[in-house]
Amino acid sequence: MNIHEILHRPVENMLMTGHTDTAENIFEFMPDYNSYFFKFTDNFLKIDFYEETAQLRLSICENLAFRELTDEPDFKTTWVSVIKMFLKDYVYSDFFIKKIILFNAVENGDSFMCDYAEVVFSDGLAVEKTLNFDPLNFWGISVDSKNEPPENAIITVIE
Repeated sequence: MNIHEILHRPVENMLMTGHTDTAENIFEFMPDYNSYFFKFTDNFLKIDFYEETAQLRLSICENLAFRELTDEPDFKTTWVSVIKMFLKDYVYSDFFIKKIILFNAVENGDSFMCDYAEVVFSDGLAVEKTLNFDPLNFWGISVDSKNEPPENAIITVIE
């Protein structure tokens, strides 16, 4: 499956992975701000931030991917739903990815690397919401931002 094939399919959830510290029976979730997952029926759209290149990678995966911390035995891999935080307008209705806009994208097999991405969601009626993924901002995500694309950016639209 590739990114083109997930468009217009219902999004079931938006997830963030991380670790839960279980030491002393006090549970603290520590998110991994480098990855977001959009859940579909049988797979995920994964959006990763790569610090080495300050770029995003968008790819399709069949399972959630966790960063293992082998030197911390009390840290357990876990995930949390963040759909209500970013897409609260859609909590009670079906919605899908209408299009994905990539800035300075390079296709790499079944994935894309880019400097910035906008994912446009729709309920098929009147409501649209855009999530902006910017690797240079805290958490790397904002909602309905009106950021100007980088000067001379090459824009790729997947619809």
